[in-house]
Amino acid sequence: ALLWVFWQDHQKTKSLQTFYASLTHELKTPLASMRLQTQVLTDLIQGLGLDKEKQDKIERYGHRLEEDVSRLEGEIDKHLQLSRTQSRGNLSLSPINLVPLIKSEAKKFPSLNLELKTSPSEVEPTVVADSTALAIIFKNLFENTQRHVKSDDKAVQIVLKEKEGHIECHYSDNGPYFTGNIKKLGKLFYKHDSPKGSGIGLFLSKKLAAAQGGKLTITSSPRLEFTLVLKKEKQA
Repeated sequence: ALLWVFWQDHQKTKSLQTFYASLTHELKTPLASMRLQTQVLTDLIQGLGLDKEKQDKIERYGHRLEEDVSRLEGEIDKHLQLSRTQSRGNLSLSPINLVPLIKSEAKKFPSLNLELKTSPSEVEPTVVADSTALAIIFKNLFENTQRHVKSDDKAVQIVLKEKEGHIECHYSDNGPYFTGNIKKLGKLFYKHDSPKGSGIGLFLSKKLAAAQGGKLTITSSPRLEFTLVLKKEKQA
């Protein structure tokens, strides 16, 4: 009887995960279409010959709509990836050069000022990881900085250090002092006192790091700092 109940519960969970993944996937297409149409409308408005005040107002609302759509797309990506990790989908591990990947993700956040250092400085470290999962981790960290750093100078420092068999990535920014429970940070839906975000990003990042044989730790000094440890590619 217990096995039957367990099997029924497993099937129900599996069905919910499938539905959830399907729903989030279907939402991505209309959102992408909305973002594209917003960009087209913004470009068309510039050629209508409107007075500057009206044109600036329309462009401002157009950019805001585009940002909101992009934010929704990001949240859907998180939920979709969360569904995949909860169902224990396998990642595709391969050698990845960290520096280009980090710079590529940082370009999506033009308001951030990134300082990237490697040690030794002449070496660009390569790790064994899943490129999509790794990109999501850095995207979530950059989003965290953009969301919580109030000043116009959103400075991010990333230091990559080689250890025996591993690469350590130290991430820090000039964010506010963290006054919450550091032990709860990174748990699903925990947002401390922030009204923004979904409480999924850091949880998902820790899960994805572990799925790649690595680890993401969060410390407060008293500003938040993140350390991502991944396996270094073995040299032939």
